[in-house]
Amino acid sequence: MHNITIVGAGHYGRDLIAPVYASLPEARLRSIISKNATPETLRGTLLSAVPIFRNFKEWSRHFGTPTPEDVFDFCVHHPLLPTLLKKMADMKGTRCILPKPVAVTEKNWDAINRVCKRNELQCAVASQWYYSRLT
Repeated sequence: MHNITIVGAGHYGRDLIAPVYASLPEARLRSIISKNATPETLRGTLLSAVPIFRNFKEWSRHFGTPTPEDVFDFCVHHPLLPTLLKKMADMKGTRCILPKPVAVTEKNWDAINRVCKRNELQCAVASQWYYSRLT
């Protein structure tokens, strides 16, 4: 079983990603990390009963150290990735899914690579084939 934490519960995470995970028997929506999500913004969605944390420190205080079953799906804009990946790595999280584009500047790409290599992160890049209306 994969315990999925959605990082960023805007339209992409809430309306596109959450239904995919909810349809997979090997995935469980464990939590949300978002500064902006509230019970009101999640009402009527698949995330309405999922615990909301404002940051990785709150998540860690509640769940402790991430296990190999914990996967963090980053549903945020690419400029935020280097900082958020570092925060995930600081609490010993190792498995994550990154959105496209991962980076649009060499500086951010280098920062992401440094964090990933230094912390031996296991990262995958999301592809939108599953929930695209075109496919």
